[in-house]
Amino acid sequence: MSEATRKPRFDDGEVRVRYEDGEVRANFDLRAALEEHFAARTRNGSGGGSCGGLTDRKRNLRRLVRLEGMTLDEARDFDFDAWADDLPRLRAMRDDYLVDPANRPPIGSVFTKGVVMICAASGHGKGVLADETATQIVKLALLGGSRPWSVAMPAGRNAVEDVKGAEIVIHDDARFWLLPTHDEFLRWLDPNRTTAAATRNANTPAPAPRAILLTTSNTLEEFALTVFTRKPSGDLAQHARFERGWVVIDELIRRIGWHVEIRTPDWVLGQEGRIGKPEFLALLRAEMIVSIHRMVVVSEQRERVYSRDGAYLGQASTTRRPELIAMLRGVEPAARFLAISLLSECSPDIWAAIPAEAARALGVEQQEIRIDGVQRAAEAVAT
Repeated sequence: MSEATRKPRFDDGEVRVRYEDGEVRANFDLRAALEEHFAARTRNGSGGGSCGGLTDRKRNLRRLVRLEGMTLDEARDFDFDAWADDLPRLRAMRDDYLVDPANRPPIGSVFTKGVVMICAASGHGKGVLADETATQIVKLALLGGSRPWSVAMPAGRNAVEDVKGAEIVIHDDARFWLLPTHDEFLRWLDPNRTTAAATRNANTPAPAPRAILLTTSNTLEEFALTVFTRKPSGDLAQHARFERGWVVIDELIRRIGWHVEIRTPDWVLGQEGRIGKPEFLALLRAEMIVSIHRMVVVSEQRERVYSRDGAYLGQASTTRRPELIAMLRGVEPAARFLAISLLSECSPDIWAAIPAEAARALGVEQQEIRIDGVQRAAEAVAT
């Protein structure tokens, strides 16, 4: 063999010698190692000109998105390369999954929305009670073996679009403009229904929370009247002398599962210099008096509606009125009472998963909270 044959020249002019496999001395099987190396590159969808591995991964990702409801964000984190290479098709499959009636949340059959409206004048601790109630609901859901529930606090117009998949929603300082129309308000608070119209984003599932907690400085009737008329209390008071007839507010009020009123003693609120400080918050949590009501059906009542500060707003007609079921002193007993009531009544699937002994203990605890709370609240009112 000539020198030119044994030492071929390459484009860079360098002469290299290619040794036969049998001439290579190593303490391992070189050919087997090379075969495994290129096979691994093929499985990963890179090198060798083959994308068979990536194709299988894309098919797997499509199944997860279309059949099991994996979100696009979850798909991205699960397999970025397959997600990036197949994003348009994954988006289409996610949309198909969301509009499929079989994949809508089982609201109205397995669970219902629990709606709590917390009313009080500014500074009495509405948000404190809402936050603590959400915390207690999450703790109870964990007892039932559920994954940790998420809490959303959407704000602004079309706030419902920010709920996404949260199980608990807090609308702090809610006003009539929370949703664009009265009808959308009714759909959102309907315990037995969720609709795709609740969001304008086709790639967002229709929200179906387990609990909706609203706080407002309006009275219950005042809030219902502003939602119906789409006007703030100030405008209603200014034009109240022009009688507009009776406004039926039943549609909204009957969707309220629990109506809560908070009154914090004046001696606590009078400590203005301590507002915002930890010691004031601790005092507020311990001394607030929480009245919890359920809505009951009565014969039609027509009444004049006033704002919390006494301004006349108009006339309303309703066949529902709040009935007191508990008066409690302190934020933790009240939040615990609300959480047990809401979860046991509105999420029977979760409640049934709580061990029987623990569920019985929670029922006893609820009764003890009510009895002890009434006594403590009565003492606070007396003083």
